[in-house]
Amino acid sequence: MKAGNKKRCFAILLVGIFLVILAWGIYSRGKKEDYSFKDNYRNDIAFQEWNGEGVGNSVRPLSVRYSTASAAEETISPKEFSMRAGASVRLNTVTGLRFRADVSVDLAERVAATDSTSFGIVIAPEFYFEKAIELSGSENVDYVRALEALEEKYGAKPALVMECEPVKEEGYCFIQGSVANILYENTNLEFTAAAFIKEQSENGEITYTYASYEEDVLSIGRSVFYVSEAALNDANANYSDGEKEILRGFIGRGIDHAAGLSEEESDSVLERELEIRWLKKPETTLNIGETFSLDVETAVRYGEETGAGYWLSIDVPVYWKSDNSSVIAVSRDGKITALQEGEANITACFGEITDFCEVVCAALPEYTCELVDTTPYGVLEIENPVSNVREGMPFETKIRVKDYERYGELSFWIDGEIYTTANGEITFSSTVSEDTVFEIKDVSSSLDYFSGYGANLSLDSTAKNLEKIILPTKTGDGKAVTGLSDRFFNGAAGTVLQKNLQEIIIPESYEKLPQTIFRNCSNLETIYLYNTNLSNMSGNSGNWSGCTALQSIYVPLEALEEYKASDFWKVKTDCLKEIPNEKEK
Repeated sequence: MKAGNKKRCFAILLVGIFLVILAWGIYSRGKKEDYSFKDNYRNDIAFQEWNGEGVGNSVRPLSVRYSTASAAEETISPKEFSMRAGASVRLNTVTGLRFRADVSVDLAERVAATDSTSFGIVIAPEFYFEKAIELSGSENVDYVRALEALEEKYGAKPALVMECEPVKEEGYCFIQGSVANILYENTNLEFTAAAFIKEQSENGEITYTYASYEEDVLSIGRSVFYVSEAALNDANANYSDGEKEILRGFIGRGIDHAAGLSEEESDSVLERELEIRWLKKPETTLNIGETFSLDVETAVRYGEETGAGYWLSIDVPVYWKSDNSSVIAVSRDGKITALQEGEANITACFGEITDFCEVVCAALPEYTCELVDTTPYGVLEIENPVSNVREGMPFETKIRVKDYERYGELSFWIDGEIYTTANGEITFSSTVSEDTVFEIKDVSSSLDYFSGYGANLSLDSTAKNLEKIILPTKTGDGKAVTGLSDRFFNGAAGTVLQKNLQEIIIPESYEKLPQTIFRNCSNLETIYLYNTNLSNMSGNSGNWSGCTALQSIYVPLEALEEYKASDFWKVKTDCLKEIPNEKEK
């Protein structure tokens, strides 16, 4: 081969290699960086006429199942796929507003395992999403299709729908997408985003599964002005001088646009003087749990180049922060919440100027609360009977049945309200504003075990397996129960209970008992009688037929002798005893 031909071939080879390297560089750069689309929302629409016809709402929420190529059904949990709160400024190459979603490594691998599924993000102005949600009429909105419907039916500009590849970073993955080259007119426009998994079935049907949010899709809406302002006032951020200038550029353009300057006028601005004026801040100490909405006015004054030398009030968001958020927390819109005793400085940031107010949270008055069981039965256990509680906070404690296996559920009254345990326990809670003693009264076996009232009180089938019962003093509507009829143990439930019953407590309110109440109670060992008048009962030994296991009949000490002299009770004289102290029982 001639020398000239060799040189030409070698040159062609070098050019080919260069083109391959260039193509690979472009490809790999696109793979490593987040996808972004140019901002095109100039002179946007106002949704005023369209009725929302055609908005899609066929969407699978999180924790639904989807099929992978292996046909194995998997469940996506919120922890596996969630949008990050807020947004950030994209500072590399092409600037813009960036949104991210966290993805578990396992989910990223599952999606990568099949050609039918892929990750993506849809970005649009926040008011697009707001209108799409409103018109969809569904809690689970298919954002991609709903935004497409806004475009098709009402002329909205296309939402930015982009395919994303997960980026791995120290044990987890994320996907990200940006709206880039933010127009001057849209520096203060709030955008939001929804990350999704797109799945295409064999017949071409496409389904979107969306990432979860800490609140909702509207809660992460941000403008590039606000995010730049927050970034410059983040004490933990470490931006280069060049990056800070980009952030300052967004802030300046946002201020100028809010002030009514054209883009050309904004480009000619040499000096902006900014000012924060407090409109609302707390004048008094806050109590724990109390909230307050801070408010400031922002103003700008330009130099001679704009022809204005006066202060101009503008409407732009400020960035709020607390230097002691465990004491006073502040939301994005300036609402503060007092969490615990102490002090905090709440700072309002406008561009790079700041002003703060000191907020003090005082300790609320503290009250002593006590829950007391006033009944003599000793069948309840109170977890925390005495507590000190701050004003406006609830006094809360658990109440348990001591011998749940034998008593079952119990009912009782506290401050005129009836409570019934479930699985042997219940939580009592009441907000207090002073020292308070709560009293447990009228403890009985669960009122659900009984039906009827007064002399017609009878047993429900749910009571048949109880070994111990406490007769009620009141029905559920508060009517007094003073006695039982001969039909108390009638029916299948009563017959079974007669055989199982080992202990019965008869409250002081009972003035009458049927003579045959204890007949055929073959396992009854203990009776508690709290009324002295029941010593007047008449009867004979036949009334105690079948009651062969009885060992103790406890009565008030002052009536013990009267019970022993009674025709009815003297049959069991050897069992009659003084009611013991609750602790001895």
